[in-house]
Amino acid sequence: MEKKIKIFVLIFLLIGFGALSSCSFSPKNLQLTETPSETPVVTEASPATFTPSPTPTEQPTPEPSPTPRSGPLVVGIYKSGSGGRVLLTEYVSKWKRGEDIATFNTFASNEPILNYAAYRDMLVDCWFSFPDAESYKIGYCLKYTLVTGEEFSITIKKPSDITHTEYLEVYLYDSVQQYNRSAGWYTHLSDDDMDDETLLYSFKLTPGVKIKEVDTIKLMAFVYKYNDESDFDPESGEYIGTVSYAIDIIKQD
Repeated sequence: MEKKIKIFVLIFLLIGFGALSSCSFSPKNLQLTETPSETPVVTEASPATFTPSPTPTEQPTPEPSPTPRSGPLVVGIYKSGSGGRVLLTEYVSKWKRGEDIATFNTFASNEPILNYAAYRDMLVDCWFSFPDAESYKIGYCLKYTLVTGEEFSITIKKPSDITHTEYLEVYLYDSVQQYNRSAGWYTHLSDDDMDDETLLYSFKLTPGVKIKEVDTIKLMAFVYKYNDESDFDPESGEYIGTVSYAIDIIKQD
């Protein structure tokens, strides 16, 4: 009987030891359930879309508009011919000492023929058909070349501008003003004869004592504003305006 009790106790101890072994601690069998802490969720705002303002482009300063021209807009060189005054493109004449080459009339027109009966009225009507015409004047540029190749260019706004008369002599007239003031006959203008109302309507060209040395001649009439040098090159003094007309004067063989 005592022996059975020992066996029973031994079996009980073995069963208890096995039970403890099956419940022994192992990190692999340990499962911890953590209560998640309430970590604040930070929501990042989307970056603001930034559209830069366009850099202003520097605009060039506009050039001032030219003052509209209110004087004569056209000019032409005329000579008496069949049916009236004829607009010239060239003029052929003898270049003989003692005889005029020609007297040319300058009109504010480019019509092929001006057939007024009285050409002085025609000069006035053409010129003063433009507003502010009284502020504008007529000038000339005489260009010629010698047989040696030497060139001359003479800008003429008054009689004292005329130079090198040994080759070509020039005489200027205001065919309207002088006629009205003299009651008929008149001679060429001098500087002393000119005033604010003078207009150089007529240009007489005569051979000088050295005319045989002249090879070619060109005459230009131009319109410029009185007491305003903007139509002239500041260095050369030559006309650079926009209202002009030129003809070739050709020697007749």
